[in-house]
Amino acid sequence: MSDPEIKPSRGAPSAERQVADYLLQHPEFFERHLYLLKDLRVPHPSGTAVSLIERQVAQLRKENKELRKQLSEIVDVAKGNDRLNSRMQRLTFNLLEAKGLDDLLAQLQEGLEQDFQADFFGLRLDPAAHALATMERAGLSIGPKPMRALFEHQFATGNPMCGRLRAEQLDALFGSQANQVASAAVVPIESLDFSGVLGIGSRDPHRYQPGMGTLFLVQLGELLDRALRKYFLESLRDGS
Repeated sequence: MSDPEIKPSRGAPSAERQVADYLLQHPEFFERHLYLLKDLRVPHPSGTAVSLIERQVAQLRKENKELRKQLSEIVDVAKGNDRLNSRMQRLTFNLLEAKGLDDLLAQLQEGLEQDFQADFFGLRLDPAAHALATMERAGLSIGPKPMRALFEHQFATGNPMCGRLRAEQLDALFGSQANQVASAAVVPIESLDFSGVLGIGSRDPHRYQPGMGTLFLVQLGELLDRALRKYFLESLRDGS
């Protein structure tokens, strides 16, 4: 096993080369001669010479500091995930326990604004032909233009998106507030009776960025689909 950092230069005296070769061939040498470590001097980034033991201690401290930083980052991520899970559980309970569609939409807006720092939200649905009258009777917002046409890629992949939207997408989701939305998250929703889009907007252009994790948004879309379908079926039954 060789270590290029301690190989002597080509111009080194033969005695130095012999010492270096010997140490490379006998890496356990200092284990048998620990007393030498305190007297050996090695370069230090500060420019001063320190003993090998001091250099090792300094290196261990540096590595320890880096490990503590990594551990702190892991703990922060875990705490963030715990907070997100707690908020998601609360939103799930509130949506599934909502007393009608009006309450459901109010709970959704409150949850997004208070727990997920949403500045704006919009829910636009495209009901199937047989469901149009029921959706209008239920008071759900029907998009002025089919959402599938505006968010074709999201419906094709079934994946949410984050980032900046085109002007026509902003108008369709956020209406008169569209010019205040600097970044947004878009969640496609699809069911046998309706399809639609949930938009979550922020004044902060960096709040929703392409490439950020979307697991929460996927879960939110599934939850909203389930909750809406429940009230849609009830409304359809009552209106039949």
